[in-house]
Amino acid sequence: MVRSKLLSAVVAAAAISTLTASSFGAAALAGGAKTSCKPTATSPALRQIQINADPLNVQSYGLTMTYETDLVTINPAKDIFGVNGYTVTNVIVTSNDLFTRLQVFGNSANPLPGEIDVFAAIFTLKPLLPLDTVLHFSVSDNVPNDFITAIDTDTGLPVTFSGPPDANGLGGVAPSFSGAVAILPEPSLAGLIAAGMAGFAGRRRR
Repeated sequence: MVRSKLLSAVVAAAAISTLTASSFGAAALAGGAKTSCKPTATSPALRQIQINADPLNVQSYGLTMTYETDLVTINPAKDIFGVNGYTVTNVIVTSNDLFTRLQVFGNSANPLPGEIDVFAAIFTLKPLLPLDTVLHFSVSDNVPNDFITAIDTDTGLPVTFSGPPDANGLGGVAPSFSGAVAILPEPSLAGLIAAGMAGFAGRRRR
């Protein structure tokens, strides 16, 4: 079943790893695994924002996306989905008055090399909040159970990283943050976002 949502305003990626697929061998792996937490599209009409995660050379993952409980909502069964051949296998939700964490598990039978989006999550702004409400999202912000199994391009073998990096910032899964984003930014916030406004139709396969 193909479901379509009209999405607009492509927003710049935030905190993107600078590694390339060809460099992701043993030397790069020594530093740990990296991902990003980036807004990829918004829909003012639907009051929605889409956030993607894109680890590098990933075979399987368990990554926790955090958002502000009082600002947005999400239906994990419907609005979290794999992309680029990756499948979401499970989502565990924990929440308090301030933040909600979505631990998203997934994998691919044929992982793609490079920095590839592996899952997307569509959040809906709560009623009565203005479209320029500033939102913040993160992935793997000091979450002990998170992991990424990546492929060492030097050997072709899988290597697994788990938990936060050590005191020197090495190993583990490095945290990533979206920065300040909004469904319909004010000019001052829009200046912080590198991409301009562009309309497009976003599709996902269910």
